[in-house]
Amino acid sequence: MTDSFVTFNLQNYIAKITDFGLAKLGPAGGQSHVTTRVIGTYGYAAPEFVATGHLYVKSDVYGFGVVLLEMLTGKQALDTDRPTGKHNLVKWAKPFLFSKGKLKTIMDAMIEDQYSPKAAWQAAQLTLKCLKPNPNFRPSMKDVLEELEVIEAILEKKLKVFSYADLKSATKNFRHDTVVGEGGFGIVYKGWLDEKTLTPVRAGFGKVVAIKKLKPDSMQGILEWQSEVYFLGMLSHPNLVKLLGYCRDDDDKLLLVYEFMPKGSLNNHLFRRNPNLEPLSWNTRLKIAIGAARALAFLHASEKQVIYRDFKASHILLDRNYNAKISDFGLAKLGPYEGQSHVTTRVMGTSGYAAPEYVATGHLYVKSDVYGFGVVLLEMLTSMRAIDANRPTGQHNLVEFDLKFV
Repeated sequence: MTDSFVTFNLQNYIAKITDFGLAKLGPAGGQSHVTTRVIGTYGYAAPEFVATGHLYVKSDVYGFGVVLLEMLTGKQALDTDRPTGKHNLVKWAKPFLFSKGKLKTIMDAMIEDQYSPKAAWQAAQLTLKCLKPNPNFRPSMKDVLEELEVIEAILEKKLKVFSYADLKSATKNFRHDTVVGEGGFGIVYKGWLDEKTLTPVRAGFGKVVAIKKLKPDSMQGILEWQSEVYFLGMLSHPNLVKLLGYCRDDDDKLLLVYEFMPKGSLNNHLFRRNPNLEPLSWNTRLKIAIGAARALAFLHASEKQVIYRDFKASHILLDRNYNAKISDFGLAKLGPYEGQSHVTTRVMGTSGYAAPEYVATGHLYVKSDVYGFGVVLLEMLTSMRAIDANRPTGQHNLVEFDLKFV
């Protein structure tokens, strides 16, 4: 625990905490706190520590909340030069955090019109949680981190709107030798764009991208295109494939432009569609599983909870270092709200991966994704497909067959 969490201990734009002179080892032997002489910086120290000398792990969370408040307002935690009643930032500003209208009046004037009101409101609500008088009611720093990551993700991303001519040029007129994949939605091409301007350049130069082109006769493809733009335009995470932009030139020319994933899909590696691929090592498989799990955990924890709905090996793409990124949000759904446990929707997805309760009822739960993740884990353990009619009778469905041995 550090009983001196203050802003001048954060240096550069990549934050690193310094000055551990007042840090203490946390409670041991089942104790909830340590008792110590009250020292630290006034205005940041948690009220229970100031009053009793009892230092809790969540006393740090209070200090973090004070710093969040400073970042929202651009004002110091304690400033005697401010008018009477405003010296202590927490006491003065805290009431303004309960109303969106009032929050706007205390936001840092130096960043006026440069921030998302929605993100600022969420940060204010997180600040209130951190500043709870009772440490038992404060979130853990793990919870705080997860909420901050969600806030970061909702910041509106600027997607480039491409012309059809630009993407045609970037793929050498959608030439067959630039095709890198094909699915129900359409065909994926490799293209080349300028690193800074994202304008088309000659093949082999600039930034390599993946360009997905809708099949013109696919009505479902139009809906999936809209879903991809919505979710990947809204969300950002290291384990989600990055959407760079899109093209809509009438309903028969719908395209999406993504970062390029040079190692292809997990599906290709597990089932050796390319005989030149080496089998994935156990450590690499575990690394991929962890990355994919982080992506799903992020989706499920976001403010607008997202159910991916079509989790499978072919939707897990790999960068040059085998870091996993989930792609293909065409079937994703916003999760339940207002106390509901599930959403009801038409049964779609891939046989063998879809959760049994969803297939039977159309009820889609957040944990329906967990079932699909379990199927992929089973594929990673066995290198056998979820469904394979070429296997002997009784072994077509991997889950039904292999769970007897797990």
